[in-house]
Amino acid sequence: MNGVSLQPQKSALTRHGTCPGRFNRDGLVSDLHTSLKRSSESIVPHFLDVMPTSYFRETPYTTVLEHLKSLVALDASGVMQDVTLRSPDGLRLTVIHRRSYRGQLRALLRGLPRDRPLRSAHVYSASDDSLIVDVFEFVGHGESPTRVQAPIDFLDTVPEWEEQVLEPMLTAVRRGEEVAVDVRPCPEVPKNFVFALTLVSAPTDCRELFEKVSTFLSMRSLDIIQAHFWEEGGAEVLSFEVRACGAEAFAQAVKGEEQRQKLQADLRRVVFMDAEALRLHENVSVWSLEDAELILGLCHLNAQRLAEENARLFRRQLVVETAALHPQCLSKLAAAVRAKFEPGGVHEGSDALIAKAGSCIGRTARDPVDKQILDGFIVCAQSILKTNLFVETRRGVSFRIRPNLMHEATETDGQVREDVPFGVFFVHGRGFDGFHVRFRDISRGGVRLVLARGPEQMAVESGRFYRESWGLARAQQMKNKDIPEGGSKAVVLVAPPPAGDCGFALRGFVDGLLDLITPEPSTKSKVVDLYARPEFLYLGPDENVSDDLILWIADRAKARGYGQPSAFISSKPSAGINHKQYGVTSEGVVVFLEEGLKAIGKGGEGDRFTVKITGGPDGDVAGNALRLIHQKFGERARVLGIADGSGVAEDPVGLCWSELIRLVDRALPICEFDKKRLSDRGEVLGVSEGGLEKRNSLHNRLQTDVFLPAGGRPATINKSNWHEFLIPDPPAQQHQGTTPKEASGWVSARSATGAGHSHHHGEVSGGGRPSSQLIVEGANLFLTAEAREFLSASGVLIFKDSSANKCGVVASSLEIAACVLLDADTKGQGGDGGKEGREQRNDAENRADTNGVGVEQEEEEEEEEDAEMRFLRLKDRYVVEVLDRLRSLARQEAKCLLRAKQEAPQVSLPSLSEELSRTVIQASDVLAGWFRSRLQSDEQLAVWRPLLDRTLPSSLLSEAGNALENPSPAVRAYVTEVLASSLASRMAYREGLSFLRSLVGGPSGGGGEEKEEEGEEEEGSGLKSKEGVRASRLLATASRYLDEELRVDALVLELEKKAAEIPCTGEVVKLLRQGGVRAALEL
Repeated sequence: MNGVSLQPQKSALTRHGTCPGRFNRDGLVSDLHTSLKRSSESIVPHFLDVMPTSYFRETPYTTVLEHLKSLVALDASGVMQDVTLRSPDGLRLTVIHRRSYRGQLRALLRGLPRDRPLRSAHVYSASDDSLIVDVFEFVGHGESPTRVQAPIDFLDTVPEWEEQVLEPMLTAVRRGEEVAVDVRPCPEVPKNFVFALTLVSAPTDCRELFEKVSTFLSMRSLDIIQAHFWEEGGAEVLSFEVRACGAEAFAQAVKGEEQRQKLQADLRRVVFMDAEALRLHENVSVWSLEDAELILGLCHLNAQRLAEENARLFRRQLVVETAALHPQCLSKLAAAVRAKFEPGGVHEGSDALIAKAGSCIGRTARDPVDKQILDGFIVCAQSILKTNLFVETRRGVSFRIRPNLMHEATETDGQVREDVPFGVFFVHGRGFDGFHVRFRDISRGGVRLVLARGPEQMAVESGRFYRESWGLARAQQMKNKDIPEGGSKAVVLVAPPPAGDCGFALRGFVDGLLDLITPEPSTKSKVVDLYARPEFLYLGPDENVSDDLILWIADRAKARGYGQPSAFISSKPSAGINHKQYGVTSEGVVVFLEEGLKAIGKGGEGDRFTVKITGGPDGDVAGNALRLIHQKFGERARVLGIADGSGVAEDPVGLCWSELIRLVDRALPICEFDKKRLSDRGEVLGVSEGGLEKRNSLHNRLQTDVFLPAGGRPATINKSNWHEFLIPDPPAQQHQGTTPKEASGWVSARSATGAGHSHHHGEVSGGGRPSSQLIVEGANLFLTAEAREFLSASGVLIFKDSSANKCGVVASSLEIAACVLLDADTKGQGGDGGKEGREQRNDAENRADTNGVGVEQEEEEEEEEDAEMRFLRLKDRYVVEVLDRLRSLARQEAKCLLRAKQEAPQVSLPSLSEELSRTVIQASDVLAGWFRSRLQSDEQLAVWRPLLDRTLPSSLLSEAGNALENPSPAVRAYVTEVLASSLASRMAYREGLSFLRSLVGGPSGGGGEEKEEEGEEEEGSGLKSKEGVRASRLLATASRYLDEELRVDALVLELEKKAAEIPCTGEVVKLLRQGGVRAALEL
């Protein structure tokens, strides 16, 4: 910036101590006084005349005096230069401009220091444009970034009209709107071409917001002549006085109501728009604001698709730069996409327009990398099935894309993906990108926020977060075998602060999804839907999703007319089963831990064991696991080390339990562990204290019986580094005899699976013993599939994530079961007849298709509140039953897997877990089709009511049983899926994997003499049915299974009544429960 910094200087006279003869001290003083007096008499009156009233109202007298001194000094010296004044602490910067030019404020904002947040800004322009005073205040190091309140008492000093404008805008933002904008003529300034602009936003990075607004206005030939921003009641307020550069610019901006509305809508879009999109609009002349936003969204989608092939080459920035180098082609593509999805437009020729844009690429692209990138834009555009481009209130750009877009000829780690999802959504907004991936039409899974801590991590994560979304959704599909919904997952990648904010990103992502799926007429009319079927998404909380955000999502779904909004997000703090509060995921993890300890010979009452954990005591899974381990095992369990995002704590004698529980209770990270509670050999290190390397290596270094990954990034242990989990055997022990571990059966498992595998990539010469015998995956995807196999071959017993941490999603499903049944029961939607019932169920009937779980669309607020109140009355009993069911399901699966391992010791436990999930899901698919075709009457449904009674908590059936007596199509469809999933998993857990495998087909399945039927593969199911599914045999067995189970239960009841008369009744009952149904089936 061209300015001079006015700092006190030592006088030359004082410096030399003498005054040369030609200088007269008194004369110099007199001349300077005269010069300064003359300048003062000229500058001060002019300053007082031309500076706005707001300047004097908001600026302290001493500060005004400083500004005048600077101007007088410059005038007296004859220098026409800008002035820069800095406060001694560097937290206030004042720039006084001696002239005004277009884009001046934007240039100044871009030149401000970037090392600290901006607290407030004020811009004051002289009425004759001779002076502009800009005052910026910054947040000091270590200070709270909370911005100052309005200068003096804002509401007492601003004109009445602005108060009337501001209050409604503040109210709207406080109620959940992200931004409100108002544009109107300025009554205080009667000059031509001047208008007032007020913008109120939820808390955000004000520097970026200020810069984006000033950039946008400058590009529209609109100059900011007055500007202020401050915090007002938890919202950011930006108030501008804007002057149009001529009549034409003024007319386009605010002359009529239509122009004002357009300017307000554009400014709202600017707030939500990524700053990069605005830069593209500014720098690429042929791209409109809408073009730039759409093209940037396509850039990020295309970059992710290309990253599946080569993440290092196809960096996101390279894709954006390539697009900017071919502006005409991308402009044509943007126009084609808009034509394809314009509501009420003619869409027949839109595909031809996209193809025409492709031919443009063929003519202009010479470099093969450029051509591959540009061709990718065409493929992405062709894959879009619906978009929110024409939804005026959108917070970002969202696309529903063909699910195979990300899987066309792509390989990951050398393996072609065969599991194509059912549906994929992509949302791009300010500081975030997000994917939602689901493997069934009706699916459930969490939303995970990944906050990049810096540019390097952002670059890494942006090349793999679709892979993470897909992997988590697939893992969710595997773990959802016990519930009626399929698996889904959403991953939202958030840019590093200040550009990225987790709350803003999640709200924008969720709104982008709702834009495309809500049936609310005003939104739906703006979305051209080439998918042409209703879509329903069901979310749950995952990493970095707070209770406040959960409540916002539920409220937002209701406000936007989404069908059954109470089911849109699970784990609500009040009317839900909050995962962290009740530790639902950790309940299952600890059950798998308990069964695993028995398998490695550490499950006796007096056995002690050691644990290492990734994931902090403030986290859901790790924190609750610590609490449950301490409750169940007490001092038998010693936690030798914990690593989380904050640092690491280690103690070879075990970390103090009371201190760990204190951290859990207060939701504190591990770096807050009180060092006084350590032994002499213990240590606590924060990441900033040199603990980064120790934190990142804890899972490999510490030798424990159990490793519990309950946090951390995906693929931390992979095919390239898995060997680091092994500890080289000391030479003295290499030829010793049987060790206690061998006696426990742990090493025998190693030899059975073949510990060598020296031909595998990544194998370390000489081998080694694992640093932990047992791994229970509380966190998803911490180990890759290859790493699991290598470690299993080295003797590690691994309970895979899709088994070990499945209970979270089961709890969410049971929460939604309560929503579905209580809502239906509250509305009294029994029966299928009657005009009113049919009208209420129109949308539900649309969804009661071959794969659907119906959801009622029409909801009255009173009815939903009534259903919620009923759940709250039921909640305490319901949660107890849900937790019991979670523990039961976890124990059944753990024992089933360990039995399967005994039957097939050459197969790894993770492979058996995968096979169990696939087999149960295949069986469930076949059974669901069978149930759908047969459960058309209430009498048919009543036959299977005993299975439903054994699946859903009794308190829910007691409270909402009427919904099952004469169910609506929505409830009937839901019950169908519940019965299918319950029966399939029940047969697998009770009778074994090999039993169910023999019914649905598989490598170890017997028989083959029966007539085999081709299994129907549901559209987009994501998991291909194996050829030769023995559907008839499965259905015949299933139809008998419940009857025989009921018969065995009746026999057991009779035996228990006669326990005193019959010897060994307990043993007989045990045998009947264990094998009675299977024996009855084979009679």
